Amino acid sequence: MTKKSGSLALLINFFLPGLGLVYASDGKVGWRLFLANFVGGLLAPFTGGVTVLVCIVVWFWALADSFAVANRANRQIDAAEIAADHRQRAERIRAERSERDQVQLRASEEKSAERAALARVDAAELAGEVRRLKTLLSVGVLSRDEADAEWQRLLAQCCTGWSPAGFLRFLEPFVELVDEGIIDGDELQTLKDVARSMPSQPHK
Repeated sequence: MTKKSGSLALLINFFLPGLGLVYASDGKVGWRLFLANFVGGLLAPFTGGVTVLVCIVVWFWALADSFAVANRANRQIDAAEIAADHRQRAERIRAERSERDQVQLRASEEKSAERAALARVDAAELAGEVRRLKTLLSVGVLSRDEADAEWQRLLAQCCTGWSPAGFLRFLEPFVELVDEGIIDGDELQTLKDVARSMPSQPHK
């Protein structure tokens, strides 16, 4: 929006009383003063000095209001520009905050993925999973390939996890499986290798 000049409004009102106020953004009053002065000028030859006096009053009124109306319009323009600037700054802050929240969310997801990758491995639960796996294989619910794939998944879970139990305590739940012939020597050796390589606490 273009700011208004009080001097220009005064100059317009000097020659065309009321139109200077229209220029200064007060069209309601400006057009009324202009029409009053115009009609008064037309009636002056017929009505005498009273109409001339009214025209003079309108002329001085328009001149007196020139700077006040222009300044009021400029204050409104300044307020609108400040409000627009505040809106832009608020939108920019919201955009930056949204971007920061997305970065934090991605970081949180990455940390969650790391914690999931380093999940705590419970030896007793693992032994139970191995027992169920071997049982399903023995009754034909799982094929050899499916059982091997599940076995590898369990080992991968151990390799990417941690256990607070030491080497010997980790192997204790599997003693019964060995005695029952559920796991063989090679599988037991694999579990030993996993137990030796498994950290006792999650990495930070």
